Amino acid sequence: MHRPRTWPLVLAISALLPGGAAAQALPPAMQTPSGPACSDYLPPPRPHGGHITDADVYQGMGRVADVFKDIYWRGLAAIVPSPALLLRDRARAAILWSVSIGLDGNEDERGCWRTPRHRFAVEGGTVLGEGLSARAGYRYLFQPATSPLGLGFGLGAQLADYDEKARLSVSPEASLRWGPTERPGSLSLLARRDVPLAGPFSEGAWWFLIGVSYF
Repeated sequence: MHRPRTWPLVLAISALLPGGAAAQALPPAMQTPSGPACSDYLPPPRPHGGHITDADVYQGMGRVADVFKDIYWRGLAAIVPSPALLLRDRARAAILWSVSIGLDGNEDERGCWRTPRHRFAVEGGTVLGEGLSARAGYRYLFQPATSPLGLGFGLGAQLADYDEKARLSVSPEASLRWGPTERPGSLSLLARRDVPLAGPFSEGAWWFLIGVSYF
């Protein structure tokens, strides 16, 4: 038995309703997420009525390209080390590798990609010609969605072996992040001060790092 189409009537009635009620009267496939639109990087799937359209095909191709971009930035951040300058009684050079894990995910409530604000960072490397360094800690990033510049703060524990002496330190840090919030890939500049758990404060060192980061 043929059923009459009711959506034209629903749309006509919803047009006379207030904005919120009209949006609720629309079928789910015709509703859009609230808030500003996502960027073109890994946007949420576009709803449709069950039929694959040309737009769906193009969106799928775009998401495949985004996956390759994602692999590229992850690989670049993992392979490229961060050069560092260590200042205590004299200047020392270090090469460090780091990995950041987002603690609050990299998607917002609409399914759009976003830079995590809370993260756990692990770092390790060598103080050239003298010893090794390893650090783990928490980092928080404050960066408005419309700004390419973000400000970060963190606190960690570091074990460094240089100058023929191993030091376990508490390590507060501050950082500047340059990069968009709606896609991966950024350049970070970090400064931190080691506070030894054993020994005088003067045995601590200043560290300055610059590096490529996935987040």
